Amino acid sequence: MAKLIKEFKSFEPLKTNRWLIKMNGVSDYLFKGFKLRNQEFIIEKGSKKGTKKMGLKLDLSFMYAIGERLELTDIFDCKNIKISFLDPIGEEVDFYDMDVSLDTYNLEGNYSVDDILTSECSFWVSNIETITSRSKDRETLKNYLEKNKKEVV
Repeated sequence: MAKLIKEFKSFEPLKTNRWLIKMNGVSDYLFKGFKLRNQEFIIEKGSKKGTKKMGLKLDLSFMYAIGERLELTDIFDCKNIKISFLDPIGEEVDFYDMDVSLDTYNLEGNYSVDDILTSECSFWVSNIETITSRSKDRETLKNYLEKNKKEVV
């Protein structure tokens, strides 16, 4: 029994509602959600034209609010986004610090639904750093992103 107690390691699972997003020009509290996913794309230029590749894509949704001016240039010119993961008392325990380029932006209004006006946008991720990555994992991820980098016009 004493052996079991010595080997015990406490942990706190991260929760889906404990995060903050830092994006230049957009207030933290306006973000409604995010999704980081891999996406297939086809190279459109150069000698490898038509080749299928995989890349990381970040989808964000954020709310519009009265009294909070959102400049579209902040979204279109965004080059870096940081997602911080928080513990139960609000301290940062991990983060994803990403270099990004805008892929799509969408804002849609609808008179038939009484809901919060929300924008959605997608970014291609060209580099990602995290506090908990091991150096070996960082190199592997960096090599993967370099190998599968999307050519941006």
